[in-house]
Amino acid sequence: VYINLHLRKRYNEFLLDTANSYQDHEFQYCLNDQFINQLQVPAGYKVKKIPAGVKIDHPKYAYSVDYIQKNNKILLKESFVLKDILIDRANFKDFRSFIEKVINQQKQLVVLTKM
Repeated sequence: VYINLHLRKRYNEFLLDTANSYQDHEFQYCLNDQFINQLQVPAGYKVKKIPAGVKIDHPKYAYSVDYIQKNNKILLKESFVLKDILIDRANFKDFRSFIEKVINQQKQLVVLTKM
């Protein structure tokens, strides 16, 4: 059984057009999203795979995700922080790469198998 614990996938809207934008990008507000999701492993199943945690820290943005297994529960702790509303044109490629990493991380799956 494959399970994606990322219930909110909203960061596609942060992908900046690096080819056709000629000025700095200003977001409407700073952002500090913190999510905690918990999965109760069903009776008769065991955890086969848990994705590795990730931490990305930049002066203007940050992202982290941790998967914690305790007994028959898996806890996902995810944090997305936009520290500054302004992304300079010179930093568009770095910011886009950051968002692509976040989106890719949100595709990671927990794998359960029958016992």
